[in-house]
Amino acid sequence: MGRYAYFTQNVLGLMAVVVGAIAMLMRVFDGITDPLIGYVLDRTNTKFGRFRPFMGLGSLIMCVCILSIFHAPQGMSSTAAYVWATPARPQSPRRLRRC
Repeated sequence: MGRYAYFTQNVLGLMAVVVGAIAMLMRVFDGITDPLIGYVLDRTNTKFGRFRPFMGLGSLIMCVCILSIFHAPQGMSSTAAYVWATPARPQSPRRLRRC
């Protein structure tokens, strides 16, 4: 959260309250989707294994998110910056430590 908060507040110029709300909403979203993803993972059986397809897809998503958050277009309005920062939030340090 530290690098994300620093970048969104000091570089993009977003308000700390909104950045915190984005982080909170992402945690709520995780709380809803994690059991659903677990259910799907438990019932997946492919020729590549149970988890490998999801690991590949997750790696691609993480790469896009990490690259996109730190390459925001110049001259965005504050509304556009909020919209830009929200989908890129899934790359959190908590998730990176799981790897």
